Amino acid sequence: MKIVILTAAMLLGGIAHGVTSSPRQIISQLGFSPLSTGPSDFELPQVGGGKRSLSSYQGQWIWITFWATWCAPCRHEMPTLEYLHQKFDGDQIAFLGVSIDQGATSGVEKFLQRHNITFPNLHDSQGEAASLYRATAVPTIYLISPDWKLVGLFRGGRNWQTPQVVEKLQQLINFKTIADLPPSSATNSGTALQLPNKLTPPKMSITLPADKINHGDQEVILVEILWPAASSNYLIKPPKITLPKEISRGVLTSHSESEESVTRLFYSLPVKFNLPGTFRIGPIELAFQDRIHGGELTTKIEGGELRVYTSTQYYYWGGGALFLLIVAGILWWREQKRAKDSTKPVLGTGSLELKLQAELLVAKRLKIDGKSCDYSAKLLQLVSRLPALEKSERDRISQLAEQVKYAGHQLSGDQFSYYEKMIAQSVQEDE
Repeated sequence: MKIVILTAAMLLGGIAHGVTSSPRQIISQLGFSPLSTGPSDFELPQVGGGKRSLSSYQGQWIWITFWATWCAPCRHEMPTLEYLHQKFDGDQIAFLGVSIDQGATSGVEKFLQRHNITFPNLHDSQGEAASLYRATAVPTIYLISPDWKLVGLFRGGRNWQTPQVVEKLQQLINFKTIADLPPSSATNSGTALQLPNKLTPPKMSITLPADKINHGDQEVILVEILWPAASSNYLIKPPKITLPKEISRGVLTSHSESEESVTRLFYSLPVKFNLPGTFRIGPIELAFQDRIHGGELTTKIEGGELRVYTSTQYYYWGGGALFLLIVAGILWWREQKRAKDSTKPVLGTGSLELKLQAELLVAKRLKIDGKSCDYSAKLLQLVSRLPALEKSERDRISQLAEQVKYAGHQLSGDQFSYYEKMIAQSVQEDE
């Protein structure tokens, strides 16, 4: 009889406090993926002045949102988090934003003021905290319990301003500990979190043309995306590559390579440099979302600079006024022709030569990794696909390919340079 009475009293007490689920169940019902580790502490400048550490919020539920002003899902999500902040202000849930915007804090502060965001925000301009928390794709949200345990991760934008979310959080604040988790250390001492592959964001890199670029040249920009999990689990949008107006763009193409637990996506963008000068390529933004959980995420890299030179074919020297006059006339005529040609679409044909050059950029990674034999085979295979190749040259390449494949032969440095230039020259001739 005592056991029955005690159980009934416990149930009634739980209902009276609105607690009908365990904290683990509530966190899952909110859409978070469960985690079981200790948080990594960090200290960052606070927007508005001063500094603040994550551990200064210890003892209450902490909701950390990594975000950026350039992230469209973040811009839609932040006002809904402000709603929760107002709803639970003083109710033992600390809402904390961490901006990963580079540059001055003033830009972040203006955004917060414009959208009336009042909950505390820190500025991670160097990406230190984002690196610790694997938050290179935003928005990314972590949940920390009052007993200092990292218990949940949510990736992607969402509208949190719903009665269901408010109800679940009202239940969650009744719990001060997460009893079903093992004890955790006070901090992870600045160590990056170890997340399952399905929760790890992709890594993005860009390869710019390495050779000297002249005014009028056509090259390929390569964007590589490394997915720790199967990319088929995600809906992926093509990367957005920002280019200055002096650079024309062609048709973005892609291909993929899969290894044991990694997928590599390669996006090739043919470009033409219409004017000399120094130009900024980037930033490059990638938007994607989980097919099951939804919620769009955005990740960004800054890109790099390229120097474009004036082609020497437009400069002539000589003696005598007549010669200079003739040269000036020729230059004027060519410039008029170039101006006329620049109005025509020059890219977007997806030519075989451009595709070969894009594949060559990917293949060069084999040489960088010390896999010279593999690179030899791939380079010869690419050159053999050139349509303008002479029969004698094609036969010689075929013989070399046989030696590489069956005798372990690898090309010399001069041969590497020779065949790489063949592919590059074929692109110039294709213009």
